[in-house]
Amino acid sequence: MTGHIENQAKRAAPYLSRPIIPGEPYGDRAFFFPVNSLLEFLPSEEGADILGEVHGDDTHRYFVKSNEASPRLAASELVSAQLAELVNLPVPTPKIVRLRSGLLVFGSRQIATIGEKVDTAAILTSMSLLPSGFPIAGLRRVLAEVYAFDLFINNVDRHENNFICCKHDGYYRLYLIDHARALFSRGYEGFPLAKEHGTIFTARGIRERHGFDLDAALALVGKLEKLAPESITRVVDSTPDEWLPSDEKVQFVDWWTNGGRAAKIDRLRDGLRNGSLL
Repeated sequence: MTGHIENQAKRAAPYLSRPIIPGEPYGDRAFFFPVNSLLEFLPSEEGADILGEVHGDDTHRYFVKSNEASPRLAASELVSAQLAELVNLPVPTPKIVRLRSGLLVFGSRQIATIGEKVDTAAILTSMSLLPSGFPIAGLRRVLAEVYAFDLFINNVDRHENNFICCKHDGYYRLYLIDHARALFSRGYEGFPLAKEHGTIFTARGIRERHGFDLDAALALVGKLEKLAPESITRVVDSTPDEWLPSDEKVQFVDWWTNGGRAAKIDRLRDGLRNGSLL
């Protein structure tokens, strides 16, 4: 892994923080503080975009991804994860990680054991709507929220392996992972997702097994609608310029504040209500 990372480092210089310039657009810059890599490992599990694993100087271990698979992969992961956190969808802690080579990569904190991953597959593929099933409190609600969120960020690649159920004090908590094929990787203006995308196929199967909470999905859309532009500015402005150039950051904030987001939210809400997106 180290040699592979070093080759990438030659193609992408580390991001350098710069001072705030008075009067510049979005000048209230939210500086980021990368986690520094102490130990680097080959990935312990399969994943199309996983570069490797890192033990950081914050004592945590991360799966890391670079922009090798897509020029906007890392930005899509970071912004999607932070956007999910803003609307109270659970995701593993996202971090910018500085490898020993100096390259900045996206890091997703490791939170699950192998047993929990097996449990996740069993939970999502079982028929909780049948008398023989074992419904989990809140599962239908959060699955509906996830579907609405995926439609908003144009996530084309949600499948059963992009969820993790972790036990906390005897209760399961569902987390979302992998947003590499959303937002900047796919374009955030297009709508709706094509029927052949994995997200749509997966959501249909989940609805058959667990039902669908329309009120929860619409409430999630309402949260996206109420997010302050300043929150989004801070999110995109804390993304390294190598991952998302300044002009693309400005374009996204303009889309968010000047009607693009509102139009998409209206179509999303209408499609959920009339059933055309289900």
